[in-house]
Amino acid sequence: MQLHTGHFYWHRNMERIPRYPAVTRNLSCDCLIIGGGISGALCAYLLGNRGVRSILVEKKRIASGSTLANTGILQYANDKTLTSLIQTFGEQAAVHFYRLCREALVDLKEICRELAPGFPLHERSSLYLASLEEEVASLRREYETLTQHGFSVEWWEEADLAARFPFRRPAAIYTQGDAEIHPFALTHSW
Repeated sequence: MQLHTGHFYWHRNMERIPRYPAVTRNLSCDCLIIGGGISGALCAYLLGNRGVRSILVEKKRIASGSTLANTGILQYANDKTLTSLIQTFGEQAAVHFYRLCREALVDLKEICRELAPGFPLHERSSLYLASLEEEVASLRREYETLTQHGFSVEWWEEADLAARFPFRRPAAIYTQGDAEIHPFALTHSW
């Protein structure tokens, strides 16, 4: 399966990309991880820290699938808003899911700091913009839902955005605590 096409940034700015040996003999493990992207590498790292004998296998090259096309942005917010998740799964499950995502982001940032203290992980803030005036009401509902459930976010009006950025939008939710990483290099560091 071809996950992407084009030219990508991440592998071009590494001095040396590690190569890994092919499996040429029978091996034994407690857990076989199939897929050598950032998720597989993180699983191998976490399982190894817990004493689980694991082997990671990749059909092509490590970090050459969706990890290579990854933006490098880490956020607890999802493609589906908390408000929408509540409508789909109910309040308790949706809020629990968002809290787990927030905890996972905190844990992942800590793992990156432990693994490679000099590894480039940058704390970032995020904006969830209303592109059109018609989107402001639903974005405001999302902001109220997030604050009601203890998520630290700020509501920014058009003037707030214009004072900080060279563009104008009707409104935004501002979130702190997100991060930016180099997903290709991080995958190879585990």
